[in-house]
Amino acid sequence: MIRNCDIADINEQLKENLEGFIEKYGGDYYYNDIANIIRRFRENLLNACGQLYGAKLVNGDNEFNNSIFVGGADFDCIIHHKDKKVLTEIKTSKNNTTIKNLRQLLTYALLYDPELDFFEIDSIGFYHSRSGSFRYIDIDNTILNVFPGFKSVTDARKSFINAISK
Repeated sequence: MIRNCDIADINEQLKENLEGFIEKYGGDYYYNDIANIIRRFRENLLNACGQLYGAKLVNGDNEFNNSIFVGGADFDCIIHHKDKKVLTEIKTSKNNTTIKNLRQLLTYALLYDPELDFFEIDSIGFYHSRSGSFRYIDIDNTILNVFPGFKSVTDARKSFINAISK
């Protein structure tokens, strides 16, 4: 609890810490890099030719009810795009997306419980902030193709939760 605080002092400390953080990671280069990422995102939302055109960010930095079984699993955001509700991993790195990144999203899709989680998802995808690329795939088809031994996504989720909750 904060008591007897001087707001001006807190603001000054925040400013110094932020300036130190920015300086540590490249100064003006870092600042300009972040500004360009934000600009590109906004342009993609507003440009009729952009891959995010018409999209809405509806849920950010949240976790699944079942994440307790893996020590926490928070996702970046859910983007509503056209008729899809996309669990989205935002990539800021210049590195390519790897199979490890896809496995992470598949794990999130298996942790999702439509009855317990207060949001809806039907797709998983990546937004690459440096290029403005937004790609996603249907969860149900992906899970059934990756795990063909299951008759339904519900069965795959139940089996996964049973395995990790022991």
